[in-house]
Amino acid sequence: MTDKATLKRQLRRDQILDSAARVFARDGFHAARMDDVAAELGLTKAALYYYCDSKEDLFVKVIEARVGIAVEALENLDSTARTATAKVREAIRTHLLVFHRHRDIYTMFLGERLRSISAEAASVVDEMGRRFERRWAEFLEEGIQTGEFKTGLDVAVTVKASLSMCNMTLTWFSPDGRLSIDELAEEFGDLILGGIAA
Repeated sequence: MTDKATLKRQLRRDQILDSAARVFARDGFHAARMDDVAAELGLTKAALYYYCDSKEDLFVKVIEARVGIAVEALENLDSTARTATAKVREAIRTHLLVFHRHRDIYTMFLGERLRSISAEAASVVDEMGRRFERRWAEFLEEGIQTGEFKTGLDVAVTVKASLSMCNMTLTWFSPDGRLSIDELAEEFGDLILGGIAA
């Protein structure tokens, strides 16, 4: 059973990650200041450093937590979707829902994940993206094996095209527009699956 002190630390950690995500998304990695993150939380900068070693460390923690949500959602699809077709459709929906729930941090992640940080930190961050792409590739390879998808399907190209299609909605989709996220996911599912079905 989780004790109150552990829950309090977790809540504080989540608050720090949320504040840091807002500051990084608003200002970009280089311009973001730890003073601004601390001010949002009502902490001193010294107190903030109790939770992280540096601005770069905090950036990586934000990416691991927020991008990790999307990766874990894909990795758990086997328990909710039985066919490769169903997994691809649900992967599209999950991708769009998570990306738009945390659109600020994903916009920054896609634009800055490797340019702004050290090679060591970048390798940690980039692995999150690679895990996401590998999971998509597994769904496609499964569909080829089961006869749901074309035998000559170029998996690598299809993964890149599908993810690019979903990622670009960060630049144009509005939740107040004509389509909801679920409706958009259905449209994208029809487009992608229509192009790869056996």
